[in-house]
Amino acid sequence: TSKIIPVVDANTTTQDATWVEFYVKGVTAGVGTIDITVDGKTQQKTILVKDTHMYIDLSVTGIGPFNMSLGRAFLVSAVIYNTGNNTYNWVQTTMDLDTGLSTTSTNPVNTDHIDPTVNGNPPIKIEWVVNSTTPGAKQINFSVISLDPAQSQYNASDSIMINILNMAEPVQPYLDITLDSPTTFIEYGTTFDITADIKNIGTDSSINTVTTVTNIDGLTVMTANPVTLGTIAIDDTKSASWTINATQTGTYNAQITASEIQHTFFNTTTFEIRHAHDVRLSGIIPTSATTGTVVNLAAALQNIGLNDETGVNVTFYVNGNAVETKTYDINMSDSIAVNFLWTAVVGTHNIVLSAELSDDENTLNNNVTGTITVSDPAPTPPPGGGGGGSSTTTYIAPPQENETNDTIVIKEKQLKFSNLNIPTYVAIGTPIVISGCLENTENLTADNYAQLYINGELVDEKELDNTHCFTLMYSETLELGTYEITVKISGTDIIATKTITVYADVKIISLDTANSTVVGINTNINATILVGAPGDVEAVLFVNGDLIEKKTARIVSSGTISFDYAFDYVGENNISVIAYLGSRSDEMTKTIEVTSGSPTGMLFEILADNWFVVAMILLIVGVYIKKEAIRTAIGIGVV
Repeated sequence: TSKIIPVVDANTTTQDATWVEFYVKGVTAGVGTIDITVDGKTQQKTILVKDTHMYIDLSVTGIGPFNMSLGRAFLVSAVIYNTGNNTYNWVQTTMDLDTGLSTTSTNPVNTDHIDPTVNGNPPIKIEWVVNSTTPGAKQINFSVISLDPAQSQYNASDSIMINILNMAEPVQPYLDITLDSPTTFIEYGTTFDITADIKNIGTDSSINTVTTVTNIDGLTVMTANPVTLGTIAIDDTKSASWTINATQTGTYNAQITASEIQHTFFNTTTFEIRHAHDVRLSGIIPTSATTGTVVNLAAALQNIGLNDETGVNVTFYVNGNAVETKTYDINMSDSIAVNFLWTAVVGTHNIVLSAELSDDENTLNNNVTGTITVSDPAPTPPPGGGGGGSSTTTYIAPPQENETNDTIVIKEKQLKFSNLNIPTYVAIGTPIVISGCLENTENLTADNYAQLYINGELVDEKELDNTHCFTLMYSETLELGTYEITVKISGTDIIATKTITVYADVKIISLDTANSTVVGINTNINATILVGAPGDVEAVLFVNGDLIEKKTARIVSSGTISFDYAFDYVGENNISVIAYLGSRSDEMTKTIEVTSGSPTGMLFEILADNWFVVAMILLIVGVYIKKEAIRTAIGIGVV
């Protein structure tokens, strides 16, 4: 359908704006692509179709022009989707305008409800007419909230950027960059092109124009970069093109910059380079458990390749022996939570979860490994005298004030988490997987669910299986930062919370070394490093600001890079290790106290550092003693 936008403000210069809308429906889970072609220029958009639904799954997408002339009214809109299973009530949508923008449209806009789109209902689209009073880059924010207290935890937001062009400025070029962008997904090892049309829509010629593509570290530009375009006259267009070799996987936000003698303009295009076939397994193995308890070993299986995959085997190993294999079909860009239940046996065990795909082009990200130590329960007898209990009786705390021994026994038998496994660090783009089991489950019912909250918002909910274990997962990409993770069992007061950190590509999680050492003695410094994807990590050691040593190591998921250094300064020494992976880096610092050591040690250090002087003194003393001995011998008539 086409709409002609009426201009409400009579003081603005009117310009008709035509919108063409298409409604599509997801019928198969996976990533769908849509090619939109206008006047021969094609942009490709992608839509992720999920095969699971949450209670309310809310999202909002802002839509607006990229460039707009000063004083012209233009249309912006917010499209709101509810892909959950339940209706979203009393909805308020607000458009927040940057300085220099205004609207005469109703804002905020209240909507009675938004029905789930899974039932065939279309998303809600809200439109505003916006006018500009000052030029420059402007940001427009959209927020969607519920005024229903019962649904206040569900909300969504988005933002768009619009360049307001001051066409009235005298003698100034203004370059508009239009990109013929690559497709959203590009196969690793292939070549692709980025083309930019640079049009001068200003009021003067653009002199010495140069255009450059940046923010593509790790990729090989096979053609000239930058590209010199020279002079671009008013209303003229010149093109620049770059052929790029997809030599490294990852998501790129390439920036194309056009500069002339006084001004710089830019546009961006985002794409992701993937292997044709690539599955990834991510998660953590718990480090401890009690003999006889059930451990839920879970991980996220992701298809980060370019094809739907069938027959992906995930195998659970204990100490090198295969215990169980499960087989999965997984669509492109989808994530699946996989898990295995294991009854803990006393001892230290090496645990491996391994994914196998016959034509996988990148097997470095297929394993989750860890070591778990299983111990027997403490054999402490209950209070009340020795010899009354079994050697395996669990200790029960003495009763507190106003409690009896019977009360304590009841408390010990209450519902509680067992072997709850929540990560501390998660690489950006990697799902958060949480697993655990429950003990003392006699009073649980089918109405009790395991729930995952992130910063207070419910993001996943699962039924408990017949073993009363659960696996929760959140697969959407979180921004860098820290988040509060909460795990609850609905209908009970059982709750656990933990703060996790989402990091980008590389993270130093510990810098292990002695808190103090002796000058001149080699001291070991160990940096434990996490990576979001396998890569060559360069670690650099600094001491008191001086670069001491660089080391490079291949790290698949986690690893340690070690340094040995003999400190030469007595007092506080500041050490710092910076880890580099591609364009990302992370740093950790620590202070070490360096002493001169014991008096004997100091003497040996002085002697070792001044061995030549010591040798000469000993020689002189030796010659003197020999002469005195000869004189004495002559004096007594021996010689």
